[in-house]
Amino acid sequence: MLAKHLKLGYKVKVPTNVLERGLRRLSFTKTIDITKKLDYMVLRWFSSITDLAKAILTDEDLKNLDENIINLWRKRFESRKSHVLLGRRFDISAPGMHLISFYSAIPTIGAASSFWCIKGLNGDYAKLMVLWFNSTLNILQVLNSRTEHRGAYMQIDDYTLEEMLVPNLKNFSDLEKQELLDVFEKVKRVEFPCILEQLKTRFWARVLMDRAWLKILGYKGDYDQLLNKLYNSLANEIETLKKLMAEGAREESI
Repeated sequence: MLAKHLKLGYKVKVPTNVLERGLRRLSFTKTIDITKKLDYMVLRWFSSITDLAKAILTDEDLKNLDENIINLWRKRFESRKSHVLLGRRFDISAPGMHLISFYSAIPTIGAASSFWCIKGLNGDYAKLMVLWFNSTLNILQVLNSRTEHRGAYMQIDDYTLEEMLVPNLKNFSDLEKQELLDVFEKVKRVEFPCILEQLKTRFWARVLMDRAWLKILGYKGDYDQLLNKLYNSLANEIETLKKLMAEGAREESI
């Protein structure tokens, strides 16, 4: 593989066997299935690694870069890699905030400060859990249980994660699991607009996910009536938080 610096233009040949895959950022990631959209990470030493690293490291850091450091990176990757990523800290009102959880068929990691790597979920269970994390029911839960932050910033700390309610997938029938998997297949490569727009426009893929969960969880009322109320309430809450954050920023600048 040939790596090229976007601004400086120089090129470095990188052996494919030194690379692993990871997700660099939460914002502007628009699809649930990120398997084919992952970034590359160097996790093994190779002869030209310092040529690749010189664009981002100081001279002192570059001098200290050695195989032991790279091995530590690889060990951390191996300890964290998973099929399910969940946003850890994000602005839910931001135009670049499209989804809060992602599935990868390839075990991967996300940027440490932005993601939880949810271990122990494989195959269909990983897909269904990502479908749940992105549901409006779970977004409501995140809003209610988040660590308090300024305005529309959400933060899911470890204790919050432990207390979050999730469906017990083992209790679902094969038919129920298949219904949810069919929804996952329909939406996994769809490019979602930002969350606020999804709520305001009743984006079809979000409605499809939410209707499926309401059915599986046994809701007996009118799905569309409930979702309309929920979407309106959440959109209003997010916009209020966004406004409060903007007003707070103006006060700080005075």
